[in-house]
Amino acid sequence: MNFGRATLIAYIHRPHTASTEISLPSSSPMRVAIVSDVHSNLEALTTALNRIRAENADEIWCLGDVVGYGPSPNECIGLVRENCSVVLKGNHEAGAIGEIDLSDFNEDGHIAIEWTQRRLSDENDNYLRSLPLSAFREGIMLAHATPADPESWNYVLTWADVSAAFETFSGPVCFIGHTHIPMILGEDQHIGSFRKGVRHLVNVGSIGQPRDGNPLASFGLYDTTSGEYQNIRVEYDVEKVMEAMNEAGLPEDLGKRLRLGI
Repeated sequence: MNFGRATLIAYIHRPHTASTEISLPSSSPMRVAIVSDVHSNLEALTTALNRIRAENADEIWCLGDVVGYGPSPNECIGLVRENCSVVLKGNHEAGAIGEIDLSDFNEDGHIAIEWTQRRLSDENDNYLRSLPLSAFREGIMLAHATPADPESWNYVLTWADVSAAFETFSGPVCFIGHTHIPMILGEDQHIGSFRKGVRHLVNVGSIGQPRDGNPLASFGLYDTTSGEYQNIRVEYDVEKVMEAMNEAGLPEDLGKRLRLGI
């Protein structure tokens, strides 16, 4: 696979805010679930959380974009706040709270963010404003888009992007989202498998709107003791979400994409 030629997504979103980073204290060894890009898809999030509980994960880390596209922003924020020990700000959060010019988004995304803005509770609006753009946890780097420049919301599309990302963290792994496409990238330019003794940049994929041709919700599971990682996919009721999106008046194409995983 020639990653340098890969085209993962069509749009690049650029914010007007400064990066904020938090560093959280280390705790005992654990199994952690890493979720990203929920995009107000309550059915997918609920199903994924049930699977995460079945996997006996000790913590859940969320890499951002809890809102946008889908019909349940407040409900999804509530579940993330309740269940996740780390939550980052994604570009859709930044858009929803006015930190990004909405012209930076594609037409459907723009419409969905405006729809979200009208429905966010004051409490959740304030919560989204408080979120950092990146974090360190257990010596692991977390970012929504790329650790090299988290406030730019750029996409990791080439090996130059990957190399720049590796220069920004010293730990064994950095987890990202943003493209909605799960991918494991080794510092030695190996793609697709997580191997001991090699540093990795890992995209955990999307809970609420996968774009790798697979409609199943995607998240990661990482063991901080063994250093093992796996990508997990779960099936959820896509038709129910599509119906809710139609009832909410959200763009029809956003629902159709859920069925196709694009």
